[in-house]
Amino acid sequence: MNENFNPPLVDKLENGEKFPNPSEAEVLGIIDGYLEGKDSTVTRRLEDAEGLYTLFVQTVGEDGELVQYEYVRKNNQGEKYPDGSFSKDTKIDIIFFMGDMPVGGDSLAKFENGVWEAE
Repeated sequence: MNENFNPPLVDKLENGEKFPNPSEAEVLGIIDGYLEGKDSTVTRRLEDAEGLYTLFVQTVGEDGELVQYEYVRKNNQGEKYPDGSFSKDTKIDIIFFMGDMPVGGDSLAKFENGVWEAE
């Protein structure tokens, strides 16, 4: 687990309502923990009636190559988002690039039952 991973926790709902989707500020706060003070740029931000569903944040890695953090929100009942994308989980991934080609990555955190958990 990344020592900088210290996301806010949401109490479980007792009245049967679904957990609120993470806010943009919450997602950026978690990504900022992984950035460790590096400069970054939001390169893609998409939302629908339920709020933020895609957020890409780019920075430069220690090797000088592009590193991208990608937040995606789980789709409800298998529906696709307006941009045609689909995700079965609400999560944050990291993607490593060599030039303009993605060459690897990993899942960093997953949002489940109102709580962020490190992957």
